[in-house]
Amino acid sequence: MSLHTERCSNLLSFSSVAFSFRLLSVFLLFSLFNLRVSLLLCLCSSSAV
Repeated sequence: MSLHTERCSNLLSFSSVAFSFRLLSVFLLFSLFNLRVSLLLCLCSSSAV
C-alpha cells in the first residue's frame, strides 16, 4: 500500500514538474516572440523616419 502511494506521489510530482516546465517554455517562446515583434517595430519606425 505504501509503495503504491509512493508511486502515485512520484507520478504526481513528475506531472507537476512537466506542467511547470511546459508553462515556462511557453512563456519563454511568448517573450521571444514579443521581443522579435518589438524589434521589427523599432526597425520599421526608424526606417520610416
